[in-house]
Amino acid sequence: METNPEFTKFNLRPEIMQGLADLQFITPTAIQQETFPIISAGKDLVGSAQTGTGKTGAYLIPLLNKILESTNPKSQVLILSPTRELAIQIYEQAVGIAYHTKITLVPIYGGVGMNDQESALKAGADVIIATPGRLLDHIKRPFLPGLLDNITHVVIDEGDRMLDIGFLPDIRDILSRIPLKRQILLFSATIPTEIKTLIIQILKDPVFVGIQTSAPAHGVKQLVFPVTEEKKVPLLLHLIKEHEITSTIIFTATIRNANRLFSILNRRGLPVGLLHSGKEQSERITTWNKFRGGQLSILVATNVAARGLDIKEVSHVINFDIPQSADEYIHRVGRTARYDAEGDAFTFVTPPQARQLNQIEKILKQTVPRSTVLGINDQIRLELTPYRREQKHPIHRPPLRKHPSHLHSNASGTKSQKGGENQEAIKRRVIKED
Repeated sequence: METNPEFTKFNLRPEIMQGLADLQFITPTAIQQETFPIISAGKDLVGSAQTGTGKTGAYLIPLLNKILESTNPKSQVLILSPTRELAIQIYEQAVGIAYHTKITLVPIYGGVGMNDQESALKAGADVIIATPGRLLDHIKRPFLPGLLDNITHVVIDEGDRMLDIGFLPDIRDILSRIPLKRQILLFSATIPTEIKTLIIQILKDPVFVGIQTSAPAHGVKQLVFPVTEEKKVPLLLHLIKEHEITSTIIFTATIRNANRLFSILNRRGLPVGLLHSGKEQSERITTWNKFRGGQLSILVATNVAARGLDIKEVSHVINFDIPQSADEYIHRVGRTARYDAEGDAFTFVTPPQARQLNQIEKILKQTVPRSTVLGINDQIRLELTPYRREQKHPIHRPPLRKHPSHLHSNASGTKSQKGGENQEAIKRRVIKED
């Protein structure tokens, strides 16, 4: 199989071109078209692109090509990933692209023993793909002096996710140990204030590249299902039965909800897997590989699977629990309809969460169509008007009334904000999840 001539214009080495052909990379994506010349020229870069746009290849392909063209035998690339799953995926894609080369790659992440990783680092590597915490664990041990002394290129992937997890201090620590003569590439779906500050502090005259980050991919058919909490499971079972769901990720807000939902589906004999940060790393890898390989058609997951992990054939994403933000919504929904494919995204919304949905729609600048199933959620209504109606009559819109007190309690009776977890609970969930 030959690679599309569009890749040829980037003057890639034959070994890289063969790797791309093996992986069936036919046409460069928009983000790849934009970033290849910038990265090849050695400039710092800030890339903002929605999930599923080929972002990983956007930095891997030109950097691996630069390694082959470098006359410096100690040239090294460091790729920082916020999660272990994403680090593994980046490593696997890099191995595929570099398959016909002698480039050495080492993945460094937690949840597994350090000895094998240490041995690989001692042997030397052209590319290190690491989570910040585990990399610092190695750096601070006495067995690997000067580990980062030869790094010439740094990639910070999922910058906003790094921020969510609290990795920015670790990133600054790591960068302080790398020579100042370096190229830094930062990719982030969104650019919050803290990321802007990081850009100013660590990048030199960066080029900004943005590819449509404000909405899910065009191939996603989105639907909102108004539903009461007690009807969520019957609705889910109906959708699984009635729709041609060949591969679906079901997102929950908490590990507890994920465990409960997995048990329900598993008892019904459905081919379901479970993925969250409470699982051992080996279990998570096994589950993900089974899902990716088609042995499991349903994956119940928390936000640990919302970013970075790549399966082209996910037919459906179901938000069993509504996402906490538009950004989270985009990343969850982005697991389907990747690489110009089509997919469905269903979101369950309870009446107390209507305002939360409304805020997401405002940021997306669109109304997600509502859908009903006779006998399950056909009598459920969401109180707030859709986004387009609010925008249609902005002058005559009455001021928002004080939220009724009954909408400030969830099923357990704890105080909630916008129908979801309270702020302290959200903070605890974010910390616990990663």
